[in-house]
Order: sequence, then C-alpha cells, then structure tokens
Amino acid sequence: MGTPQAEIAICTRNRSAEVRHLLSSLLALGERRRVIVADSSDDASTAAAVEGFSMLLDITYVSCAAGLTRQRQVAVSSVSNDAAWIHFIDDDVEVEPGYFDQIELCFLRHPEAAGVGGLITNLPRHNPWWLRRFFLIDSTQGGSVLRSGVNVLFFGDVDEIEVDWLSGCSMSYKLDLFSDIGFDTRMEGYCAGEDVDFSYRVKRSGLKLWATSQARLAHLCSAANRDDAESVYAVQIRRRHKWVAEMRSHGVSMLAFHWSMLGDLVVMLGKSVLSPRRSVLRRAGTVARTWTSVLFKAPQSKNARLIGYRDAR
Repeated sequence: MGTPQAEIAICTRNRSAEVRHLLSSLLALGERRRVIVADSSDDASTAAAVEGFSMLLDITYVSCAAGLTRQRQVAVSSVSNDAAWIHFIDDDVEVEPGYFDQIELCFLRHPEAAGVGGLITNLPRHNPWWLRRFFLIDSTQGGSVLRSGVNVLFFGDVDEIEVDWLSGCSMSYKLDLFSDIGFDTRMEGYCAGEDVDFSYRVKRSGLKLWATSQARLAHLCSAANRDDAESVYAVQIRRRHKWVAEMRSHGVSMLAFHWSMLGDLVVMLGKSVLSPRRSVLRRAGTVARTWTSVLFKAPQSKNARLIGYRDAR
C-alpha cells in the first residue's frame, strides 16, 4: 500500500508577484503534488501568473469570492477524490526542501492526528517574559491556546509536539475531517484568527493536532494587500473578544480575556516609559481604545457547536 495522496492549497488575493515567486520555488523543489490556487483578486494578474505554470506544475486555478475562510472551503471542495490530506500554505512563504514530506511522515507516525503544522523559521526568538505569562498573553508552551484566547506559535524547541492550534501559513489536515467541520465563513474582510478558530474547534472536539520542527518554512509577510499594523491589531482584539465570548464554555473565559487586555496595556505603557517611541505609544493607544470598545459589550451567546459552520453563508 502506497503513501496516501496529498494536494497543496494556496489562498490568495491581489498578490500575483508572491504567487509567481511561490510557484517558482515549488517548481525548483521538483514538487509533484497537485497545487490548487483559490484566488479572489480584483484583476486577472494572478490568473495570468498561474497560467504561466500550467505546463510545468500540476496546477488548478479557481476564482472565488473574497474572504479567506470561503477560499479555504473552495480549496477543500476542489481537491481530488483520491487525496487524503490537504496542505494549506500562504502565498508569501518559502518552503524548505522536504517540507511536505515531513508533514506527511508526521501524519503516518501519528495516525490519530487530524492536522499537522510545521515550523516558521524566521520568527523572533521566543522569550516568554514572566509578566506576559502572568497576564496570560504568553506561555512557555509553544502551540498553545491560553484561557485568554491568546494563541502562542509553535517555536520548535522539540522535534514533535501535540498542540492546540495550527498557524494558517503552515497547516495540513486530513480531508475526511471536512465532512463534519468547516471554516467559519461568517467572517468578512480580514479573517483574523480563522486558523485558531478552526484548529481549536478540531482539537476541542476530541481530535489531535501535531506540529513538527522537521517541516520548515519562512513566512515573509508580504506588505501587499495588508492593512497597517495598528488596524490589524484592533481587528485581532475584537475578533478574539468575539471568539472567546462564543467559545467560553470550551476552555477559554471572558475574565481571562479582560485580564490579558489589562496586561497588554500594562506592558505597552511600561515600554512607552522605557522607550518612548511613537510606534509603542500608538500600540498602547490601540489597545486602550479597542479594549474600551468591547469592555462593556453584553456577552454573546455561547457557541455550543464545536463541529459545524458548513451551513454558514
């Protein structure tokens, strides 16, 4: 019996140069897996970029509506019937040789795994300062989701580890998982936290997630089609507040969320005293304004459906 088949999914919007670079790197690696590009661009430049590789890679281009969670669902629907796994990678990553092989080997070593993620190699050194741990905004445990709803990236201090969530730029799943669970297509615009939401629901439904430091890629974080840092951070806070409110019976709590926001503000104000840079002051202002905007909101109904969202529009 041979190794199960896998396909690669790239969800993109208005980043034709990044898609061209990524496809060139996959070609240079001799990649033979089928590639699906789910594109919601405003023009045809990405379609043209993909067309340029149509004779060089086994590639399928799908035009779809904007919204990352919708695009992920489209990619899942476009996978071949004989595929067992889907590899989601961002359009602005560079995968190292053997990345997909190592993910698939991890699946084979852990047959109970529903999902596997790799190591992002160009992250700053992880240094979980005690004050940040005290306020539930960091942890010594990579790949964890804290009670505050804060998610800590896998930082690769071990070869393999069971984790609570997988990063969207490096996450692979068994395809049979999607018969029961889907990405939250209620999200609009910048789908902050969609990867945490999906993978955490997988984990809390009793399935296993693993991360392996043997599968390595760099996340280059393209500036194209990306909002400014302060706007993104404000959206992330609001989305985390909404998510914790819905999932608060499943390992997270609103009290812990507000405690983490107080801690974030304390840390930012402390930094502004020690190093009064404008960027630090702007970040502190963003935390204060956004936290205030959600502080007195009535709690939303708990979302009892860990499995689901397939019926969302």
